[in-house]
Amino acid sequence: MIIRVLQTEARHTLLHHCGQYAESRRLARVAAYIQAHLHEEISGETLCQLAGMSQASFYRYFKMVFGISPTAYILQEKVKKAAEILVQPDKNVSDAAYASGFNSLHYFGRVFKKITGLTPTAYKAQHHLNTSRSKR
Repeated sequence: MIIRVLQTEARHTLLHHCGQYAESRRLARVAAYIQAHLHEEISGETLCQLAGMSQASFYRYFKMVFGISPTAYILQEKVKKAAEILVQPDKNVSDAAYASGFNSLHYFGRVFKKITGLTPTAYKAQHHLNTSRSKR
């Protein structure tokens, strides 16, 4: 449990200070790249090159520091971006899926539900309901 807390804290620190450490920290550079290219296909090979590490070393090091695989991290960040888009009243599920880098609505729905516990439509409806209540 303590290791998970430390990994999460390390991930948040790296992401928060990404700009400062982008030149000197391997994973901060990778995290900054992921954030800037979420809407694109991100290959493991590109991430390994950015980190200047072999694939095995990179994946092992990334998981040790962040507590999750690079692939899982990318999916989490894509879902986080999609959730930000879904709360906008003029955006729909398709807008959120494609803007956050998913090419398939079905896959987007599965991944979104796995990470958030809600379907994208339910998430949007729940947020709309909470927003309506808070305006009263």
